[in-house]
Amino acid sequence: MAFCISLTDYGLLTTPQLHYMVFCRNSKGQYGKATVEGYYQKLSLAFVELTKQAFCSGDDHRTLKVDCANGIGALKLAEMKHYFSQGLSVQLFNDGTKGKLNHLCGADFVKSHQKPPQ
Repeated sequence: MAFCISLTDYGLLTTPQLHYMVFCRNSKGQYGKATVEGYYQKLSLAFVELTKQAFCSGDDHRTLKVDCANGIGALKLAEMKHYFSQGLSVQLFNDGTKGKLNHLCGADFVKSHQKPPQ
């Protein structure tokens, strides 16, 4: 018995991006397009819609500060920030340009040490 297997190389992905791709493929595209651009479009639109519900006093311009823990998420969020509306500024910290993965930063550091990342 022969099996035909189709493989797609999506390159470097974050874990949530990989989960998105698998779900899109398993739903035969009903959930969305199994591409990095499809991920960026779907998630950025959902984020913008969600933040419209947040109270913001004064200025309509908002800033999102993200601790990227010196991981792949920094590269991917740098690509994705162009999909957000112009009313949102995205600032990346611990973006992998120096430091080690999760060293003195990231969600696990904050949880374990009960203090903000450096």
